[in-house]
Amino acid sequence: MNYRLLVEIDKQWRELDLGDEKPSMNYVQNDIGEIKDRRSNYSHKLQLPLTDGNVIALGMIDRIESAANVADRLLPCRLYCDEYEIVGTDGLMTIISVSNDCITVQVISGATDLLNQLKSGKMESIDLGVFGTGAKDFVPDNFGDFKIVCLSKFWYGDEEGKQHVGNTLPFARFVKVVEKVLERYGYRLECNIAGDVQDVVLPVVVPPANPYNRENIMLRASNRFERPRGDSINLRQWKVDKDDTKTLTAVWNSRELEWRPQANSADVPGEATIVFTVEKNLLVATQTSGDSFPPRIRLTARKNGEQIHMGEYWQGSSPDINVMFAAGDVFAFKIEIVDLMGNPCEERLIWDNPNSRVQYNIGITIKNDALRQARSPYRWVPVKVSASLGFDTQLDVVKAFVNTFCLWVDIDRKQKIFRANTFRKVIEEKRRQVDWTTKVDMREFECEFHNMDYGQRNRINMEENTKQGIREGITMELRDELLVSWKEILKLPFEAGRGDCIPLQKVEKYSIYEPEATRPHLCRLAESEPKDIGVGTHTYRKVTHYDMSELKQYYEPFFKILDGYRKVTVKMLLEPPDLEVMQERIPVYLQQFGHYFYINSVRNYICGQLAEVEMIRV
Repeated sequence: MNYRLLVEIDKQWRELDLGDEKPSMNYVQNDIGEIKDRRSNYSHKLQLPLTDGNVIALGMIDRIESAANVADRLLPCRLYCDEYEIVGTDGLMTIISVSNDCITVQVISGATDLLNQLKSGKMESIDLGVFGTGAKDFVPDNFGDFKIVCLSKFWYGDEEGKQHVGNTLPFARFVKVVEKVLERYGYRLECNIAGDVQDVVLPVVVPPANPYNRENIMLRASNRFERPRGDSINLRQWKVDKDDTKTLTAVWNSRELEWRPQANSADVPGEATIVFTVEKNLLVATQTSGDSFPPRIRLTARKNGEQIHMGEYWQGSSPDINVMFAAGDVFAFKIEIVDLMGNPCEERLIWDNPNSRVQYNIGITIKNDALRQARSPYRWVPVKVSASLGFDTQLDVVKAFVNTFCLWVDIDRKQKIFRANTFRKVIEEKRRQVDWTTKVDMREFECEFHNMDYGQRNRINMEENTKQGIREGITMELRDELLVSWKEILKLPFEAGRGDCIPLQKVEKYSIYEPEATRPHLCRLAESEPKDIGVGTHTYRKVTHYDMSELKQYYEPFFKILDGYRKVTVKMLLEPPDLEVMQERIPVYLQQFGHYFYINSVRNYICGQLAEVEMIRV
């Protein structure tokens, strides 16, 4: 058997000298529906001879100053045994160390790169489009490529006092969201139940930022200070309590607050009123005179660099400054504490009472009366769907899909396919049986009868809905009396609920849409019904909570495999094409045991030598 190891560096493929090394590979599968702990195929450490060819191919790896070019990278690689590709397009090589006589490397394969990308990628970065929160924003069942669906009948509250919401609410098809996430990295979802779960949807559960706040406040900021007597006094930074336009920058070293109206704001151009407030009941003294006096606050306001206002105000005063604003304008506000002579006195400010503390509270509010009308329930407020489903990372939503429907995962980096299929397919694959009877070495084998990771009664639960006191879950049973009586084996990230009472909405006057921030919910589209919206009749879908009892059909094939659990570990003489059987989840038949088996792992695989194979009876 002849091994060849090729590595790609700077877009050039280079063959490395293996010497007498015969790479030993481990091929491992993932557990039930759990991609968080998905394991990669890997080799044992390889010690390559320190030949001139290897040193040059690896960028003069023996020199410390050159090692950083390749030592800190995952290098694409290929591993061949004769004409067979042992590690293909998903192969990566890492350089562990270099010594006076060898270069130590390790080869890995699998989907480590994709899983890392999903783990670090935020859901909000996925383009799922936007929806409007206005009550008149009725959208039919065709909202973007991933199919946002809306409903006309939506209930919130408890069973006894549920109320009807008249406006629409978008729900994203679960499988379409997963497809969209994988497309980000060039992968296609291949799932044997994709057509069956088209009506399983995720509601928008994260509220937009004050979409229907009927106040006319555009910005509210405060500047608070508190110091013991004798300490130096420096104004703290502005704290922004409200900013509808998301356009603030602050220049702290000059004690300035900047406000920049934006062109995409529905509120510009316009007229605003700046209200400046000073906390009451402050009494301070200067160190020089010791005379007590209420502090005066100097406010300087500039527009596009030109001063438009400067005034000094006593505590409790509330001057109003009227300004015109448009997109591109820059407003800057500066505050100072001054003494009776109008001189800045921050560093000399003390309390008259030595037991008290120096403190103040200054506020700036920018208002626009025109907003009261603009912020009616019919105002369009765009909300980003991907950031509103309740999931943080892209891995969170993919993992939730895999775990919910009890899928096993195989990631094909060569063809860019993310395969997620039920264990029913493993059982169905018996028709493609492969007979490995002649490959088995029966001189050494072990058979385990109990899987202690499970119990006699196994619970798959949703997160408890503490507000409504709802718990949801299913129980899958095993007949093994040696297992613990019951065990929670999986908790899905969805908040429990029942029926069409989905506690996601807070409804105020005029049926204002404002969802409560909550955890993800799992729902199902129900019957269709027509809705007359004044400009024609459209058909909408009612939505109810997903009944967890429906999940049993997806878990039953896996627990059928576990019931009567038999895990066999045996030595086998495998050839490179045999590894494809494992990758494709094709059951193998062993006459020695009279059963079909699902392959969990192949360890210490070297071409032409016995390898350790771990299998579970199907």
